[in-house]
Amino acid sequence: MDEVATAAGVTKPAVYRYFPGKDRLIAALLEEDLAIPFRQISAWTEAYTGPIEGLIEGFADRVGDMQSRGLTRGYLILALDESGRRPEIAAFIRDQILAPGMMVLARAFFLAMERGELSKGHDPAFMARMFFAPFLQSSLGAVGYALPVGDDVEQARYRRFHTAAFLQAFRA
Repeated sequence: MDEVATAAGVTKPAVYRYFPGKDRLIAALLEEDLAIPFRQISAWTEAYTGPIEGLIEGFADRVGDMQSRGLTRGYLILALDESGRRPEIAAFIRDQILAPGMMVLARAFFLAMERGELSKGHDPAFMARMFFAPFLQSSLGAVGYALPVGDDVEQARYRRFHTAAFLQAFRA
């Protein structure tokens, strides 16, 4: 809380006036910097009416933009670190971000199967998890061994490869 007060240029009591504890502060940060942007991505995905290639590429670009702000990785690492002591943080990410996002993707994949763009016979919920997993991995793995931090070109290349591989695997 001392670091937050210093970074915000306020006193520690002022921070506690708005955020009575670390949990409330973390929840507010997660909501503002992770949940709201991901809800916007989900809303875009739900409203998209074009071909599945555009949806997949647009989703990947939007998640990439969110990840490029640097906050996503920090929050996911925080969630992993704090989940043992504060399981509500991991539950927030799971329930408010990941689960709703996977439902939207699964629905999009189901509709693409119905239109004949993706091959039938696959579980759309499983496909959604498989499609999203590399984005989660790139958030956590952008530390030099998987994807260099701040290397937007390499991260974009990673997203393009993944979207192309996904389409090749599931295209009708």
